[in-house]
Amino acid sequence: MQGESEAVDIDMLLIVKEIKIISSKYYGCVEIKDDKQRLLCFDGLTEYINEREKKYANLSKLKTSKDDSMSKYKEKFRVI
Repeated sequence: MQGESEAVDIDMLLIVKEIKIISSKYYGCVEIKDDKQRLLCFDGLTEYINEREKKYANLSKLKTSKDDSMSKYKEKFRVI
């Protein structure tokens, strides 16, 4: 049970970190006055989100086994 709660804590920290990064990038794009540059910025943000989505999908596949210890889970995440 403790390993599962630690995994949830790590997941929540990752989610909060990603929200902070994405919102920072979003507000950076919003402040750009030039339409073309702003659209390019949002395109970059979309690419970033898609890339992160793939990495988190891979991470969720790695932690499907309940037998994995927390240290193994952290090591697998570092590889990604």
